[in-house]
Amino acid sequence: CTGAIFTGLCPGQDYCCVPETQRAENRGTFIRSERLDKIVRAVSVPRRQLSARTEALWPYINEALAGMDGLSCHCAAAFLAVIAAETDRFRLFEEKGSTAYFEGKAYGHRWKGRGAIHITWEANYKSASDVLGYDYVANPELLAFPAHAFKVSVHWWNKYNLAAQCA
Repeated sequence: CTGAIFTGLCPGQDYCCVPETQRAENRGTFIRSERLDKIVRAVSVPRRQLSARTEALWPYINEALAGMDGLSCHCAAAFLAVIAAETDRFRLFEEKGSTAYFEGKAYGHRWKGRGAIHITWEANYKSASDVLGYDYVANPELLAFPAHAFKVSVHWWNKYNLAAQCA
């Protein structure tokens, strides 16, 4: 691994590498890693692990925020609050559950929640594919990786015009 290794960050693994090749584009800084670290500090993981996690994720979050319609401080704060809750403080980017659990869900195992805002249902995967240019329908697991998780979540945020609720 030439990138950073994280516990519980990637789907289906106890740990994973976030490779250098998945580095986010730098289109401006909407939030500094130190501020992101303070926002999620309440998480019950050792301070050292939290700092490493937020340090690795903030470039992806900033890249995604660059695509947010109506970006403001209030919207960025609301978005961060939602994604921190959805991912259990940036630990889970994929809905967890047994096969039996997903058999009971209308959307099923293939379209389980993935991303920083857990996107479900094939239609939502298709919508993200159409807008972002990746085939998430054929490769739904991509949504669970940081390089895609935040962009797809901002797409969902934009699609439902949640910026209008931030004023």
